[in-house]
This record gives sequence, structure tokens and C-alpha cells, in this order.
Amino acid sequence: EAERRLRESEERFRLLVEHSPDAIAIHSGGNIVFGNSKVPELLGASSMDEILGQPVLRFVLPEHQKTILDRITLMSTRGVGAPPMEERFVRLDGSTVDVEVVAIPFEYKGAQAIQVVARDIRRRKQADLEIRKSLKEKEVLLKEIHHRVKNNLQVITSLLDLQSDYVTDKKALEVLLECQNRVKSISLIHERLYESRDLAHVDFPQYIQLLMDNLLRAYGVSSDRVGLKIDVTDIQLGLDTAIPCGLIIHELVSNCLKHAFPDGRTGEIRVG
Repeated sequence: EAERRLRESEERFRLLVEHSPDAIAIHSGGNIVFGNSKVPELLGASSMDEILGQPVLRFVLPEHQKTILDRITLMSTRGVGAPPMEERFVRLDGSTVDVEVVAIPFEYKGAQAIQVVARDIRRRKQADLEIRKSLKEKEVLLKEIHHRVKNNLQVITSLLDLQSDYVTDKKALEVLLECQNRVKSISLIHERLYESRDLAHVDFPQYIQLLMDNLLRAYGVSSDRVGLKIDVTDIQLGLDTAIPCGLIIHELVSNCLKHAFPDGRTGEIRVG
């Protein structure tokens, strides 16, 4: 009964190993002594006969052989397996294949051995490369969009500036200046996004500093007369939030510059 159970157990494990989608091999004494049907497929052999007895380092890149040898020695000494890692195997025809490898030491036919489970990840790496390429293209496209939006807004600002040359009414000039500054506040956000690595969020403290400096220049107020104090948490805001927030801050600071310091009065504007 014990022998029957042992045979059944061995048969189950044999089927599991043979029908595994991963290549499973065993090497002992530096040579390959076992492999399932996926091993020759992975290593470019017609059958396992071409693989059996071959030195395991035969399938490792020359520059990685010392590292692999040290790893094998460490596993054999400590009896602890190596975590999953990416490697590159050398096939029989000299070409290479990218694999994800898991290795564990154990006893095989009375001798110390190491079992290696290798998964072909060429398709995964190719898909990853295509995704990265696609993301890079989209990043370039988004940067270009922000750049063009910023340029278009600057054109609008320039048109308003040109128009103000033909306006003599003080109230009308103030309205044009306010329109210019509002457009600039939106333009600054697109400029920050264009120059940023993160194309979805604006570094808001830095944006506020630029906005404040721009408003001081627009209203001809020197920083010696009106000081600026910015006490803002280091926060990243999305475009949908950054634009209205920027416009709100713009309105409040503009009102301060227009009404809070009459007749050359000095003071401080604090944004917190």
C-alpha cells in the first residue's frame, strides 16, 4: 500500500513537472542532470539529450558566470533558495533569452543539487518596452499641448496689451490689465506643467510664487514697498483644481495690490 501511494505521488509530481508551462531543470555537481520538455524548447535544443550532462555555466553569459557560481555556492552552503530574479540564458545557437528564475537547493538521487524554474519573459519584456514607448510618446504629446496652450494664452495677453495702447479711459485700461493678468495666471499653470516631470499635477507653492511676482510687476509695485510672504504646504494639484485656485488667489492678491496700499503705503501680503 505504501509503495502504491508512493508510485501515485511520483506520477502526480511527474505530470506536474512535465506539463508545467515553465522550464524546470536540475543541476548537480555543476552539470544538468534533469529537465522537463520545456527546457530544450527554452534553450534551443531539439531534445533533452542535447542538454543533459552539459555544464550549467554553458547557458550563462560569460560576464555573469562568477555571480551565478557564487550564488550556487551560497545556496548549497546555506540550504536556502534564491528569490525570483531576471536572468539572460545563452541558447545552443548563441542567441539569448530573457527569463525569470527561481532556484532552490535540495537532494537529488543522494547528491546535493539545485532545482531551477525558469519562465520565458521575452513577450512580457517586449510588451513592457512597447508600453514604455507609448507612454513616452504620450508624454511628449502632452508637453507639446501644454506648450501650445501656454503660447496661445501669451498671444492673447499680447493682443490685450496692444489694444491697451489705443485706450485712454482709465477704467477700460484697468479692465484690460485685469484680463491680461487672469490670462497670465492660467498661462503660468500650463508653463509649469510643460516644464514639470509630472504632467498631471502642478507644484502649487512654486506656482504661487511665480504668480505673486508676476502681479507685483503688472501693478508696478516694488518688493521693497510691499513684501510677500508665502506659507503654503508642499502640495501637488491637478489641472482642474489648480486653474480655479490660481484665479481665486489672483483676484485676492490683485485686490490687495489695488486697494490695501494707497498713497505709497508699505506693508505685507501673506498667502497661507
